[in-house]
Amino acid sequence: MKDLQKRFKKIRQTVKDDKFDLDDEGREIVDITISDSENLLSIYNPDGKKIISTEMANVIDNSTKSTSINKDIHLRFSCNSNSSEKEDIYKQAIKNYYLNEFADKERRLHNNFLITIFVFVMAVLFLTLFFILEKVNCPWYLNYFIEIVAWVFAWETVDLIFFQRQLIRYEQRKDLQIIYAHITFLEIEKQGKF
Repeated sequence: MKDLQKRFKKIRQTVKDDKFDLDDEGREIVDITISDSENLLSIYNPDGKKIISTEMANVIDNSTKSTSINKDIHLRFSCNSNSSEKEDIYKQAIKNYYLNEFADKERRLHNNFLITIFVFVMAVLFLTLFFILEKVNCPWYLNYFIEIVAWVFAWETVDLIFFQRQLIRYEQRKDLQIIYAHITFLEIEKQGKF
């Protein structure tokens, strides 16, 4: 058990010490290497707007997972040489992808709100039914069942408002962080990689 605690302590210290470098404007630098920048774009373009591929989005999400939510980020891609026109297309494709993600989370928040209202009303109805059945001397097992159902709906209301909604908002803030990220491209040869 002590060995496990030492391992946790060591890993926690490693994570704490593994901070991102900051650029001149105080943004956390996230370095991502791409062997072929053509793989950055998705072959599908909703509404005629170019977006990044799902695989590239996963790389960005994983790379920015441990960045501070309260700091701006600088996405620095190391890739084969690009023209400035292509770089502008890639930058806009990243923003388009995360704008879509942000909009999706807006819909999820709206749905969460509607479901929360429904579940809250159900909790109130079942609690009211519970008190009515208690007054009319209904069988104990039916009253007990109704009480459990009422508290399940009540807890679900709390879960939707305080836990699920906050998680969606956190994910939305991460999307916003990437939408407003400073994005630069460096050539692999200049970086000395590969």
